[in-house]
Amino acid sequence: MSKITMVRQFTVDRTTWGVETMRNANGLMCCLGHHARACGATDDLIDYMGMPEYVVINAQNNEWEVDEEYFRVSSFALLKIIAHINDSNAPPAEKEVHLVKLFAKIGIVISFTGEFGPGNPHTNLKRLSTD
Repeated sequence: MSKITMVRQFTVDRTTWGVETMRNANGLMCCLGHHARACGATDDLIDYMGMPEYVVINAQNNEWEVDEEYFRVSSFALLKIIAHINDSNAPPAEKEVHLVKLFAKIGIVISFTGEFGPGNPHTNLKRLSTD
């Protein structure tokens, strides 16, 4: 039986960092999709999923084992804030700063690597505020 196991450290590859879904048709994943993959979830479990709690349901329906810690964290309200930041129009560098702080609140270390490629939804974001 396959299993999703909580990991406390993961890396987001900017070349595949997307918005609005854990994994889209182009293979781009939001930060929560990157975390789910690091925990052992496969593409078919996270494709078009909005939040980790749906991945848990999908996994259980497909006879996957989900460890208690991932199951517990998957329903945290803070993940909705994390998703909102990931999907916002803030510049990527600002998103990264906020995501590092928010994941730390639940004991998870997130890091970022790589460069954005052409067509990546994060490429053309500009600062919204004037401060």
